[in-house]
Amino acid sequence: MDRRAWMVIFWLCCASFAYSEFKITEHTKDGSEVLGYWVGYNDDTNVKNSVIYVYKYNGKAYGRILNIIEDGNIHDVKNPSGSKVVGFEHLTTEGLDFMWGLKYFANNDKWDKGNIIDPKNGKIYSSEMSVDPETGNLITKGKVWIFGRSKVWTRANQDEIPKLDVKNIVPAPPVAEE
Repeated sequence: MDRRAWMVIFWLCCASFAYSEFKITEHTKDGSEVLGYWVGYNDDTNVKNSVIYVYKYNGKAYGRILNIIEDGNIHDVKNPSGSKVVGFEHLTTEGLDFMWGLKYFANNDKWDKGNIIDPKNGKIYSSEMSVDPETGNLITKGKVWIFGRSKVWTRANQDEIPKLDVKNIVPAPPVAEE
């Protein structure tokens, strides 16, 4: 092959690589796919047990528990279940910002370097979250060093979204942000 043919092949390869790289990374690059309403499930029974709202405030992501579902009854801040956050008894589970301060990292399309609290034991962990590109589910992870536990949330259907005004929501994490 002459030099000209090699140049054509070279530029076609470059264009193909650039296009495939663009297609892989084009889906958001602003992290907004995590925002919105999500349904959580009981780890043991896989039954719906909560509705959360993930929102952005001053460039960071937060997750607030809007509803707790127990035995078919839906509880919210106006009709609380009575469950409190262990170690933070002044806080009800409904209305709790259980995830806070997550920052978006476009290089791996993930929200990271935030915190998450387990309302059942009051322990606070480092957290990260992202949307699984294959299932569209929200994957949250609480972690200590390299060890962690993941939780999967599904996008809420219209009939699962509570009738609450979240337009002017302001974060209220259980502890001060660093």
